[in-house]
Amino acid sequence: MLQTLRNHDREAAERILSSLTSELLPDPEIYVPATFGVDPDLHSQVWNEIRRRVKVNPADTSPASQAKLLEFLFSEMSRIALPQSVVNSVRARLSERGELRPDLYDVKYTQPFGASEAHGVRRNHVLEAVRNANDVEHMSLLDGRALVSIFVRTRIDLTASNSFALLVVALRKGYELEVTSAFRIYRDEIDFSAASGPLDLLRLLVGKYGFSITIGHLTSKLMINEVTNLDRPQDTESFLKVHALEGSSIISDIIMRKLTLHGSWGVALAFALDQARYAAGLRRHGVHVQDLDFTRPHAYEVHM
Repeated sequence: MLQTLRNHDREAAERILSSLTSELLPDPEIYVPATFGVDPDLHSQVWNEIRRRVKVNPADTSPASQAKLLEFLFSEMSRIALPQSVVNSVRARLSERGELRPDLYDVKYTQPFGASEAHGVRRNHVLEAVRNANDVEHMSLLDGRALVSIFVRTRIDLTASNSFALLVVALRKGYELEVTSAFRIYRDEIDFSAASGPLDLLRLLVGKYGFSITIGHLTSKLMINEVTNLDRPQDTESFLKVHALEGSSIISDIIMRKLTLHGSWGVALAFALDQARYAAGLRRHGVHVQDLDFTRPHAYEVHM
């Protein structure tokens, strides 16, 4: 809220902002008596603060400056008039439809994201990729029980060897994004120039580095929107088999949800990569990879 209005209740603040807005609207050339009753000193103080915030000189009455002032006033009035709970509800509904503007998400990080950090992806890299994505794919999986988004931000260098894409996988939960994994994909390791979208880029990544995996009766390198049966509660080691040599290094993203039918599980997204091969490619580009234990894949259960 404007500092000059911090000691005024919502009704008073709305009246003051409405008064200022009326001054910027086109004059209908009809006399309308003043009904807002705003104190002249407060009127000047509020205008001065608004102009400072939007960086408009008081002497500048150009249409562009007037538009900036109006946009700020409308934004302030909307924020004051709508309780935060209502705003958050609107954000959540837009997110469910995949229509929420990227900068309006609250970005969180899951425990499995630690594997991506170990491979040179910082949280500020993820934020930049989400806020300024070149492409994004929003998916509603498992009959809407798992909302998954894939963001891609590309950095094209003069030399192909330094060009890469950052691919971010996240769950949409209301107006929050829960990031599960992120991968640097260098163009001279995987030619992504013809990729048709984020999901296609993920398929290229898994196609080069992926192990086949088995969950229940399903076996594939990449599982998307599948349902399988698991007879009893199990840990990751017992329900998930990665078809790799014993002791192989594995980096994975496995997003699952328990369904209502007995023993039924939904696999929203699942893949497991050869961590050693993937890390070798990163190191060729000067990326520092931490030496951690990558022998066990991680699964993330969705609760919504």
